Amino acid sequence: MFTHIRRLVAEEYSSANALDLTAGIHRHDRWSTFDQYRRSGEYCAARLREYGLDAVEQMAIPADGVTRIGDWIMPLAWDVEDAVLRVVAPRAGGGRILAHYREEPASLAMWSAPTPPGGAEVAVVYLEDGSREDDYAHVDVRGKAVFTHRSHGAVRGLAARHGAVGLITDYPACQDDALANATCWMNAWVDHHGWGFLKTDTPMWGFSLTREKGRYLERLLASGASVTVRADVASCLYEGEFTLSTGVIRGESADEVLAYAHAYEYGAEDNAAGCAAALEAARTLQRLIQKGALPRPKRTIRFMMSWECYGSIAWAVQRIYGRRNVVAGLCLDDLGGKQSLTGGAIKLILTPHCQASYTDYLAKELAAECFPSEEGLAYELTPWAGGTDHTVFEDPQFGVPMPWLSEHPARFHHTSLDEMDKIDPHRLGAEGVFAATYLYALANAGESEARWLAEGTCALWEERLASVVAAAQQGMDAAASAAEVHAAWQDADERLEYLSARGSEAIRSLMRLSRAPGVDGTAVEAAVDGRTGALESAARQHSEHLR
Repeated sequence: MFTHIRRLVAEEYSSANALDLTAGIHRHDRWSTFDQYRRSGEYCAARLREYGLDAVEQMAIPADGVTRIGDWIMPLAWDVEDAVLRVVAPRAGGGRILAHYREEPASLAMWSAPTPPGGAEVAVVYLEDGSREDDYAHVDVRGKAVFTHRSHGAVRGLAARHGAVGLITDYPACQDDALANATCWMNAWVDHHGWGFLKTDTPMWGFSLTREKGRYLERLLASGASVTVRADVASCLYEGEFTLSTGVIRGESADEVLAYAHAYEYGAEDNAAGCAAALEAARTLQRLIQKGALPRPKRTIRFMMSWECYGSIAWAVQRIYGRRNVVAGLCLDDLGGKQSLTGGAIKLILTPHCQASYTDYLAKELAAECFPSEEGLAYELTPWAGGTDHTVFEDPQFGVPMPWLSEHPARFHHTSLDEMDKIDPHRLGAEGVFAATYLYALANAGESEARWLAEGTCALWEERLASVVAAAQQGMDAAASAAEVHAAWQDADERLEYLSARGSEAIRSLMRLSRAPGVDGTAVEAAVDGRTGALESAARQHSEHLR
C-alpha cells in the first residue's frame, strides 16, 4: 500500500545527515546540564527552521522543583562547572583522582549538590549493598560518603535518610565485563521515587566509578585504613526552565500526526540518534513535498524534541487535552546502535489495549518493508511495555496511539560508553525511513487507506483470537478432569470476548481519519462497521466451536 512512499523517502533520506545531527545533539546533551540542554533545544529548533518547517517554537517549561503538570512534578534546574573526587587519605592513595566531570561527564550524578569552595573532605563508609534498612543498623554514615556496588537508585534514598552527604558507586562496571571501563549516568537523584531532584529532596553529591577505580577504593577500605576523599563540586541548583522544540509540516487540516523523540540524555544512541532520526525525517518529507514528489498531506505532521516524559506531559496537558486533535503518533527512543556492539534488536512496541489502534497493523506492515533481515535489520514486534514518552501520550486522557520504535535495552544504555562510535548510519537510516514513511502514510491517509487498514487490523486481531482458541484446545485436551476442561473453556471464552472488544475498538479508531478534508467519512464508517462485524462474528464462532 505505501511502497511508493517508502521508495521516495529512501531516496531522499540522508543517513550521513542523520549521523551529523546525532553528533550535533550529543555534544550538548552529554553534559547533562540545563545550560547545555538550552543549547541542544536551540540546535533542534534551528534545524527545523532551516528545513523550512512552519510554526517552529520552543515552549518554556518550569524547572523549579515544585510545579506539577498532570501527575509529574518538574525538577529543579542544575548546572555545573566542574567536579572532582580524589583520595586524600590514607597517605599512600593521597591525591589520586577517582572521578573528574570535565574528563567524563557521566562520572557525576545529575543534581549533585555543591560543596564549599575548596571541596569537602569526608570519610568513606563501605556498604556492600546499602539498599536495605538493615544495612545501616550498625553503621554510622552521617556526614560521610557511602561507597557501594549497588545502583544509585537502590541506595541514594536510604543513604540520604541516614545522613550521608555523598554516594560513590562502581555499578554497573563492577558486574558486567562489557562495562568495566564505563561509568553510570546517574539521572535519578531523589529521596523516594521518580527521576529529577525536587525542592523536597535532600541535597547530596554522587560520583560513578569505573571498575578499576572502584576496586582500588575497595582495596583501600579493606586494608583497614581510614579512607577520606575530597569532593569538589562546583554546581548550582536553581529555579529555571527547559524547553520543548517543535515545528510542523502543515497539512490541509488541523488534525496532527506526532513524532516525539526525547532529548536531554547523555547517550548518542539514547537518545541523540532518536532526535536526529526525527529531524532528518522532517527534512526529507518537507523536501519531497516542496519539489512535488509527494502532495501536501491531509493532516499536519508535528515533530517534537524535549525531555523524556517531563516535556511530553507538559505538551499533552497544555496542547492536547481538551482538543484531541492528534490522530496518532510515533515515539523514537534508543536508535541507531551498531548491533555487533550494543546487542540491541530493532523493536516495535505496540499500543496498549486501553489505546487499541489500527497503528499496530500499519507499523507491522511498514516494518516488514523497511527492515529486511538480509540487510542485517531484523526486527521484533513486541506487546506494549512502558518506559518512555509513548506512555504519556497513550493515556486515555490524551488518546494518542503511539507505537515505540526502539533498540532498548542496549548494552551501553545510560553509561559513558553510549558514544558516537556506537552509532551505525545504515541502521539509523533504515529507522528514519520507517519513521518518515509511517508519519506521511498516516498524515495523508484517505478512505482507500482506511479500508486497507480496517481489513489488516481485523486480520491482526483475528490471529489473536485464533491463538486463544489453539491454547484453549491444547489445555482442554490435556485436562485431567471435567472441572479442568470447564475452567480452560471458561478462560478462553472470557479472553475471546475481551479481545473481540479490544480489536473492535482498534478498528473503530480509524474513524479519526474520517475528519480530514476530501475524505469520504461515510466510506470509512462503512469499512469500519464491516470489519468490526466480521471480528465479532469470528469471536462468536470460536466460542461456539469450543463449546
